[in-house]
Amino acid sequence: MQWWSDYFDEVDTMRPEKYGRWFADEIELQFNNSPLISGKADVLGFFREFTSNFQSIVHSHATLVGDETCAAGEAVIAFTALDGKRFVVRGVTMVAREQGKFRRMAIYADFSEIYAAFAPSVA
Repeated sequence: MQWWSDYFDEVDTMRPEKYGRWFADEIELQFNNSPLISGKADVLGFFREFTSNFQSIVHSHATLVGDETCAAGEAVIAFTALDGKRFVVRGVTMVAREQGKFRRMAIYADFSEIYAAFAPSVA
């Protein structure tokens, strides 16, 4: 599924104007056990704030299942903080798409080490 790789390549640029084009205006994001985030502007705002502590993010993909309308994939995500400290997290992302736009996204990963390092700015 080329669309999956294309999307995460754009996420790794950390430029919301690039990866935000994948989101429907009514997108819903479930990020771990945090409250549901609804709407493209709020989802992009969440990602901007979450990534503000990092100089880079790199996704290395593992298992991927799905089709053009929905998919779930496992990845190892390497985060490099502004001070050069590196965090490696394994996570799962699930996406439901409609007409090529993400309508729902759920991301589940253990970010506790990252939260502890940057609390309260990303928690």
